[in-house]
Amino acid sequence: MMISNELNTAHHNTDHAGPKKSATGRLVMAHLRSTEVIVIETKSSTYTFTLLDPVTRRGLLRGGLLGAGALSVKMSGMIFKDTPEGQFEQTTLCCGGRAIFHITSGSMQNNYLVTSIILGLTRQQPAGRRSKGSESPDVE
Repeated sequence: MMISNELNTAHHNTDHAGPKKSATGRLVMAHLRSTEVIVIETKSSTYTFTLLDPVTRRGLLRGGLLGAGALSVKMSGMIFKDTPEGQFEQTTLCCGGRAIFHITSGSMQNNYLVTSIILGLTRQQPAGRRSKGSESPDVE
């Protein structure tokens, strides 16, 4: 079973004081740190992906069809339908494609969640972590 094309909106207010935020168009998972939060915005939904293991791309996903409850997932990759054969990118998240998450726990285990086209990505560092400079070297 594949969960696709969000059916409802679940927007989370991320404009509160707390974690440092930086907007980007592309994130390389292996360059990020554990516990960083990535806010993924599509036309109809907002997801938050808390990265637990950057190398294996495992973390907790909330928002969209999932609502406020978190599910353990693995970010399987991105698909871009505007290329002739549907380009697939496994290690990055970026605007213009659809993210694919493999659900690894709970009643939806072994299903996939495919977002609609990503319009925006925001990287949040956990409160208490300091960022070096205004531009992060972890973002391409």
